[in-house]
Amino acid sequence: MNKGRNNCRNEKPDAQQSGNPCNNDFDLDYWRALDQAKREASRDYDRALLTLSSSAIGLSFFLLNDHYKMTQFPAFCGVIAGWISFLICIVSVILSMLLSQIAHQHRLVSLCETKDPAKKESLDRKSSKLSSCVSILNWISGSAFFIGLLIFIVVISASL
Repeated sequence: MNKGRNNCRNEKPDAQQSGNPCNNDFDLDYWRALDQAKREASRDYDRALLTLSSSAIGLSFFLLNDHYKMTQFPAFCGVIAGWISFLICIVSVILSMLLSQIAHQHRLVSLCETKDPAKKESLDRKSSKLSSCVSILNWISGSAFFIGLLIFIVVISASL
């Protein structure tokens, strides 16, 4: 089934193939460890934002139903704006996770399975563009979370 493909787990890509500017095994191992740490940090960031945004939406439902009566239209609009901001955060985190996985898959295929230099270059360009999109989505998700949080703080403090 995998005839003609390199086994990426058993063979080390050379420095040029992997995008690693280092030439010796120590540097390659260090580069791989940094890459793994970056992926784990990104995953943890995404999980934290998903958890916090979902919790903020749930907490706002609890507060609205049990403690606050949104009788004023501006306060109600503020709550809706906060919910929209948190939903933007959640959607951008999910898209970021998806695009990150696709970019990583393109990179693995480029490193391990593709011999054609033109196809490698194409996959590397796609991976780079997807990584840029992931970075933009991470900024959007973080900003949307803090905007939603600020909106809720203003609404709650105004209704006290």
